[in-house]
Amino acid sequence: MNLNDPTILQRTTALSYRNAHSGQVIAIIAASILLIAHRSDHSIYILAAWWLSTCALALFRLSIFNQYAKNAARYHFSYWRRIHLIGVCLTGLLWCTGGIYFMLSSTILLKMFTAFVFSGLVVGSLPILGPMLPAMRVYAFLMVLPILINACTLPTQMDMLLGGMNLFFFFTLMKSARSYHDTIVESLILELGQTRLAEDLAKMRNQAEMATRSKSEFIANVSHEIRTPMNGILGMANLLAQSPLSTKQKETVDVICTSADLLLALVNDVLDLSKIEANYLEISSQPIHLASLSNEILNMFKQAAKSKDLNIVLQHNGNIDITLLGDGLRLRQILVNLIGNAIKFTHQGLITLHINVKEIATDYQIDIAVIDSGIGISADRLPYIFDAFVQADGSSTREYPGTGLGLTIARRLVRAMGGDLIATSKLASGSKFQFTLRCPKVAMPIIETLSPEGQQQPHKLKVLLAEDNPINRIVATRLLENEGHTVFSAENGQLALDFLNNEKVDLILMDMQMPEMDGLEATRRIRAHSNPFISQLPIMALTANALEEDKALCMEAGMNVFLTKPLRPALLKQAMLELMKEHA
Repeated sequence: MNLNDPTILQRTTALSYRNAHSGQVIAIIAASILLIAHRSDHSIYILAAWWLSTCALALFRLSIFNQYAKNAARYHFSYWRRIHLIGVCLTGLLWCTGGIYFMLSSTILLKMFTAFVFSGLVVGSLPILGPMLPAMRVYAFLMVLPILINACTLPTQMDMLLGGMNLFFFFTLMKSARSYHDTIVESLILELGQTRLAEDLAKMRNQAEMATRSKSEFIANVSHEIRTPMNGILGMANLLAQSPLSTKQKETVDVICTSADLLLALVNDVLDLSKIEANYLEISSQPIHLASLSNEILNMFKQAAKSKDLNIVLQHNGNIDITLLGDGLRLRQILVNLIGNAIKFTHQGLITLHINVKEIATDYQIDIAVIDSGIGISADRLPYIFDAFVQADGSSTREYPGTGLGLTIARRLVRAMGGDLIATSKLASGSKFQFTLRCPKVAMPIIETLSPEGQQQPHKLKVLLAEDNPINRIVATRLLENEGHTVFSAENGQLALDFLNNEKVDLILMDMQMPEMDGLEATRRIRAHSNPFISQLPIMALTANALEEDKALCMEAGMNVFLTKPLRPALLKQAMLELMKEHA
């Protein structure tokens, strides 16, 4: 940035205009003082003509300054700068003319007084014209010129002394004006530099946020598109598994289900990471029974541990038969990632889930550690294991399949819950992953969950399925019909509304994205229906949209339950049972 930078010129012009009003008022006062001082020694007509010209020019310039103050944007700053410079030149010439007249035809006392007034006007103009150095130079030169002409024309000792003093004054003032101008310009350059830096940083931040949002939206869309065909694969595989199969056929179905589960886990990991990076992840607060959650996690991995001849145990210090307030879903996800990794990287020995509970006032401090006797992590790789898409050893990616997202997500979830996940490990000596959470106490009775064999089965229902994808319609229809329900299908929300006006059903399964009318709008219209039987029907969202925002939109529209595809028969049955109990 230099002195000719348009922004600098614009700002210096604005500074000069800002204080210019007072300069014109002072000029009128000074002209009036000189008129009074010289009225006895000079022609009153010449004095009056000069005074009127000076005042008229000052008033005209005041009007220009008022125009600038009211609407500076009306013209380009170069126009206002040029007008200001012309006004300064005209003012300087008018005062120079009067000064020559006063200096050449006055007594020495009046000359000194006149020189004093002229010098005072020049000094007073510094704050006004200092930002516009060319204008300052022209004005100061024209104001000092009458005194110098007087010294050259009438070279008396006093006139020469007065001229020399004013010449010295002129050069000293010009040096001060230059320093003042440079200081202003440097300040403006610094200010503008900081402003532009702040603007650049804000622009870069906005671009980064837009990129993050775009990435998250892209991942969410990809997740939706993957979940839709996966619903067909898993649904049909589950239906096939329920039919009589030979041993080989059963193995084939198991491979399909396992592979689909792995693909779904990958999709969920990528989706979770994108939500965390975009700050879309929300940590909820719900009662958690610590003992039940711990045993549930261990039971989940018992078969996997047994298949590798591993022992998996729970150890605890303090009472874990407690209820605390936290996000049970995310805590479960953390432990699933940690224990799943421990089993993956351990070939023999023991895996321990260690929980230490301390009571601190109205809170519980929960220290949780997952300890294994597996392959361990080398010291040079340990600092990087929480980075996305990184495993303990690059070569281990092939031996131990996975995306390298599990630990990244686990640590970020722990941090979102107010703790931090720490790893300690030695190569070939196992690993330990531990974190600490502080959660409020909750006094709440524990509701025992019935085993699948002891669960009440929902009675046979008439179900309206609003789903545009033909494969998803077949999967959901088969799953429901296998449970004895009667299923009616509608390909969009409008057809679902038309059906409800003519037929009675017990439950609606509603997709979010459908042509003509989506599930959200259809649900709103159902809730606003004049028939109370229709408006109060239980509605369950079945969608491939897996974000929390999608769930919030469904609940806001009036749906009662939110399930994501691919459909799990057990989860669908349990959700239907609970929903119909609420609406019994």
